[in-house]
Amino acid sequence: IAIASDCLFPCGLALPCEHDLGLLATCRCDEYGEFYLQMQTTKFAQSVFVHAPGFRPDDNYFHLAPGNTKIVRLYAVGKTTVPAVVLQALNARSGIRVPTLN
Repeated sequence: IAIASDCLFPCGLALPCEHDLGLLATCRCDEYGEFYLQMQTTKFAQSVFVHAPGFRPDDNYFHLAPGNTKIVRLYAVGKTTVPAVVLQALNARSGIRVPTLN
């Protein structure tokens, strides 16, 4: 389990926007009713924003390097029972909708 990660931006934070970062994710519910996002990417994803109305992610605006897997827990803060999640990276032209699997 990774405790921390670093990313170096030698040319600054303004990366060009990509049409497709290869960002893939699923949301799963465990046996206790807790929801977890699992993400991976084929290109560097900068400052990934987790938008999940009615839920609070335990991490947000993180960088995701190719080949790494990131797991984020979603805490319910409202009466929503199933999260409708969209991920948006700063260097992606559009976000992706995340399917929720049981």
